[in-house]
Amino acid sequence: MQNKPLVSVIIITRNRPQYLKECLRHLKKQNYDNFEIIVVDSSPNEESRKVVDVYPDIKYVRFYNGKNMATSRNLGISNSKGEIVGF
Repeated sequence: MQNKPLVSVIIITRNRPQYLKECLRHLKKQNYDNFEIIVVDSSPNEESRKVVDVYPDIKYVRFYNGKNMATSRNLGISNSKGEIVGF
């Protein structure tokens, strides 16, 4: 049996809990089974965290400094374990 590489799926979000919910729902339906999901949230409220809390296997990273997409991506990468990283 061939080993599948671990894929890290990083989702950066800010004030979009409904889109996040849909994205996570679809990711959970994937056929590929060797992946992790990391959500980097810069929202000023807890709505996105509530969405992620439904999935205990998803890593949640809070980014309090706001709207910097590059920093959010780097935070996701630094919290990932995958051989392949996707956004």
